[in-house]
Amino acid sequence: MTVLVEYFCREMWRILADVDSDGVITEAEATAIFDTCDLDGSGSITADELTAALAAKVGEGASRLVAKQMITLADKDESGTVERDECTSMMLKLASSMRW
Repeated sequence: MTVLVEYFCREMWRILADVDSDGVITEAEATAIFDTCDLDGSGSITADELTAALAAKVGEGASRLVAKQMITLADKDESGTVERDECTSMMLKLASSMRW
């Protein structure tokens, strides 16, 4: 994944997770984002579910291609989906990188 695509995907994850838009992702927000995106309650986030979550947050700019790239960034076991532990781990890493 190119640096620019990776940066964009990280920013999109941050936008989804930072519910109160204060620029800080709390542990509660990091955990809650998974439940928000896992629409069918299967225990993993698919590209279709992530596309729907993006569309709800950013509107027309959401695309399945972006969602797939975001999944690639977070999917450490390469299953094609993002499980709760992968999502929470990535969100907490993003949260720590947001602190100055």
